[in-house]
Amino acid sequence: MKVLFGLSALALTAALSTASVAATVDFTGAGSQGGGAYVEDGLVFDDVRVVQGNCTSASGPACAGLNKNETSILVSVTDDVFSLDSLWYGVQGSKSVLTITTDLGGLLVLGASMANTVIDFTNLFGFANVSSITFTATGGNVRFDDLNISMSAVPLPAAGLLLLGALGGLTVMRKRKMA
Repeated sequence: MKVLFGLSALALTAALSTASVAATVDFTGAGSQGGGAYVEDGLVFDDVRVVQGNCTSASGPACAGLNKNETSILVSVTDDVFSLDSLWYGVQGSKSVLTITTDLGGLLVLGASMANTVIDFTNLFGFANVSSITFTATGGNVRFDDLNISMSAVPLPAAGLLLLGALGGLTVMRKRKMA
């Protein structure tokens, strides 16, 4: 009886737990890249330049750069949902603007007055559990770096079976106890 209870509790815990993985995209391993796809820590930018200059973020000299009217889209390599927690933002010119949008309706427009700082997204609507984030530069060149991302593991179908098994085990135990 105790063994059945222990196994049921273990299965229930395994079924209900989901892991969260933290990643920081800092562009340090890229060297200079004039455009194209860039992959780091399970995330991929569809088209981004990795530059070695005018990046004053904490992680070093490399960062992502977008020229005026350029766009780059960030997605998970495995199509998992993820959350943007923070990023460093910089500009090249006083008219530079970075617009960040998500597939869930998140929108943030960063102007030159917010340059050379870390932007916190944890309390902003539409930046958690997204499938894609779009970065668009207008008015001039922008830089961004040190993207702190939280990726939620998608539960496997087996977790549902574990949950059903655990609940069934608890039901059997309860009926035995009542009898």
